[in-house]
Amino acid sequence: MIIINNQLVTILISIIAIFTIACQTSPAKKIETPDNSTQNIQVQKSKNTDKKSIEFVIKKNDNSTARYIVNEQLVKLPSPNDAIGSTKEIEGKIVLSENGQISSDFNSFFDVNMLSLKSDSTRRDNYLKRNSLESNKFPIASFNITKINNLPFPAPTNQNLDFEIVGILTIRDISKEITWDVSGKFDGTKLTGLAKTEFNFGFFEIDIPKVFVVVSVKDLIQLEIEFEAIKVN
Repeated sequence: MIIINNQLVTILISIIAIFTIACQTSPAKKIETPDNSTQNIQVQKSKNTDKKSIEFVIKKNDNSTARYIVNEQLVKLPSPNDAIGSTKEIEGKIVLSENGQISSDFNSFFDVNMLSLKSDSTRRDNYLKRNSLESNKFPIASFNITKINNLPFPAPTNQNLDFEIVGILTIRDISKEITWDVSGKFDGTKLTGLAKTEFNFGFFEIDIPKVFVVVSVKDLIQLEIEFEAIKVN
């Protein structure tokens, strides 16, 4: 029995020795996995690089005009006529994203200097500064553009374009969303056109003028902007 046990022990030791040597001479292969974080960073960087915007700038010059139109009946005239006040002190910009919509990364706006509005009557102009528009206190009317509708993109050159501009108009300390109807044309370097909108006096809590030389005023304010917007990129 002792001899048999010694033989078994010898066999077991030999098997263990062979197994140990095999493990030492055949190291396990390292499995490499792709670095997904690096791939994600590269894809994201490429996406941001491809992002582009198109900017149009409106400068204060003779090529852009903002005006109001209100129909009134004066005591000295036999029939109603339009009171028109205008200014060339308008500036702003329109920034389109790569899909032709208003960019959410940049501010698109129009600013109009209300103090510079002039009509054919100094009396009317001074009245508006002190009363209806209170432009002595609130000299700037601003329009913050939030959306553009029906503008083909890329815009065809030298063709009539009819579209809408939507945004928030602030007159005095009152802000309301309005829509401008725009007729314009793009020649490849600039966008020109006429934007129109209208609303009642009460929409912006504007008092209808009441002076002795005016019999009546129609409860409708029309706004127009003739613009030249230069493409800068």
